[in-house]
Amino acid sequence: MAGGSSDARRARTAPVGPTSPTWSGDRLRAAERSARAESGTDLPGEWTRLLLEVPDASRAALGEARDAYQAACEALVWSVAFTAVGGWWWPAGLGGIILWLVARRSLRRAADGLCHTAEAVVALQRTVPPPSA
Repeated sequence: MAGGSSDARRARTAPVGPTSPTWSGDRLRAAERSARAESGTDLPGEWTRLLLEVPDASRAALGEARDAYQAACEALVWSVAFTAVGGWWWPAGLGGIILWLVARRSLRRAADGLCHTAEAVVALQRTVPPPSA
């Protein structure tokens, strides 16, 4: 029953209907769809080009958001490792569970921040004329 209510809550709060196994995956897909609908930009395919074309302030904001997302992913992986070690030493397992709870929340915030930043940069790119040669 608890899983069903979690799915229902995710369906209500997600920007698009859930298609991925995680909220973060759904949020990243929503950002991709938003960028494609607003400007025709294929974020995964044009990420490198986007980073090369945007002004330094936008590039820095994207870098910070990506770094926060990467750090949250790493924390989640470490939590799994600590939990696995908990089979031999219980304090590590307890620490792994606590770290997982914190990392999960951090990952959601970081994924949402990365998506908001990417959507904003794509919107700004659409409104700023390209530099003249």
